[in-house]
Order: sequence, then C-alpha cells, then structure tokens
Amino acid sequence: MAREPGPTVPARRLQAAHTLGPPPGRRRPDSLIADALLTYELADPGGAVSVHYRFIELDRATIPTADLAAKLVRYARLYRHAIPADDPTEPPVPLWTRHYPVFPTVLAVLAHESRDRLERRRQVVLALCRENPELGDGAA
Repeated sequence: MAREPGPTVPARRLQAAHTLGPPPGRRRPDSLIADALLTYELADPGGAVSVHYRFIELDRATIPTADLAAKLVRYARLYRHAIPADDPTEPPVPLWTRHYPVFPTVLAVLAHESRDRLERRRQVVLALCRENPELGDGAA
C-alpha cells in the first residue's frame, strides 16, 4: 500500500554532538553540538519515499551574533573534516559519512525578537559568515 504524500517524523535527536579536528591555528579538537537533528520521511505523490536529515540551530538571540556565526562555521568544518578510511590504502573519508548517508541541511531558526531585529541579526550573521575564510566560495 502506498504511503500518503507528505512528511512523517519518525525520529528527532536533541543535541547531536560531533567531534571535529582542531580549528586553524589550534591543537585541541573542537566540537559541534547541534540543537537538534531531525530525520523524517517524505512521500511524493507517486508513493516513493525519501529520508531527509536536518540539523536545527535554534537561536533565541541570547548569544552574540559572532558566536552564532562561529557555530555555523563549525558545520562547514564538520562537512570537510576527514578521518582515515577503514582500508588504509583508501583516501580519508568525511566524518559525517559515518553517521549520515547525506550531509544534513542546516536550518538556523531565529526567534524571540521583533521581526526587524531578527532580520538585522540574520544580516549580521550572514555577513560574518561570508567574511570567514573557512567557508570558502559561496558557502554562506
């Protein structure tokens, strides 16, 4: 029997943690703790089902914009962070491939301020991300 079109939400995990390599110029490894990881199935009108993964960052405007931008940069580091392959003759593999079949989309949700203040916060965070050399071409 075909599934009805639309999403189903079978799993969510609060505070999904990942260890990253050290940031540029540092020796100690860094970490990224997503506020939540949402995993859901989506059925199309033809009945085909796909699984989607989303990292959720809920920003309640309680931290400085620079800190929020730095956390978003850590998602880019997670995407690029490689670890040795199981087969030593193979090249390193991205760490995230050990946990997810595709890299989860990052959703940053801004809340608890007026629309104008949230828009300004969004603009500042995006500008800070664009200026960050770790993001490279067009990642912001």
